[in-house]
Amino acid sequence: MKHPLLIAVLTPQAAPETRGLRIMRLVWMALCASLAGAVLGLQVLLALLGPKGALVAAALCLAAPIHGLFYFRAKIRADEAFERGEGA
Repeated sequence: MKHPLLIAVLTPQAAPETRGLRIMRLVWMALCASLAGAVLGLQVLLALLGPKGALVAAALCLAAPIHGLFYFRAKIRADEAFERGEGA
């Protein structure tokens, strides 16, 4: 007999990552890293592009959470389907 904690640790808690989910995750991570870079390099963007340089950071401020919403919804659906035994 195995201890219940050991069983819980050995049981997969999430669905295997599909190619589509992996791509979505990597895009989301790239958007977040780009947003961080744009915020840290805002002075450089402003020097290179003038007032329009801030639009880069603004666009990333919108794109990262919107894409994140789609990614996390897809991930939750995949995890729930896996939990029900619908996915392998």
